Amino acid sequence: RKGKMRQHSALKPQVKAGRCVRCGECHRHCPADAISLDEVQAHIDQDKCIGCAECVAVCRFDAVEYDWKQENSILQKSVAEHAMGVLKGKEGRAVFFDFLVSVTKDCDCFDHPHMPTIVPDIGILASTDPVAVDQAAIDMVETRGGKRLPQLIGNNRLDWRYQIEHAVRIGLGRAEYQLVEISE
Repeated sequence: RKGKMRQHSALKPQVKAGRCVRCGECHRHCPADAISLDEVQAHIDQDKCIGCAECVAVCRFDAVEYDWKQENSILQKSVAEHAMGVLKGKEGRAVFFDFLVSVTKDCDCFDHPHMPTIVPDIGILASTDPVAVDQAAIDMVETRGGKRLPQLIGNNRLDWRYQIEHAVRIGLGRAEYQLVEISE
């Protein structure tokens, strides 16, 4: 939990104008006391906000969201570093799965079953190399979608290569892979 909070602390959620109904759930759940309510809607004090996303998770009205167009290299590098920390001492004893089903344009941290998918379901990838399986997943989504990932999700500023390149640089794995298809 602390690692996820540290990863997301570079990004801060915002209240969407016109969506907030002032129910106060976000205010009650904010561990940093960064949310206030006025006569119209909730407001997030960006200086107090720790980026934990509790407000996003508890809002039933989809009124709080991250601006994923913000600088994202910090978050992506942090994801690779946290994965490295989790795997330290477990080299060769872990298997990694990427589920390429119901792929939407948003982060999978939140369950949004109503979101449209950006590609048809592809399947499940598995590897003993976390970087290779992620690279293969990205390549397959881009191939199936017929566009680069930033265009598929509508965010040209999002560059997933930060995470892959940083993961390779710190020794988490390799970006090269060999695809072996197993059918039913």
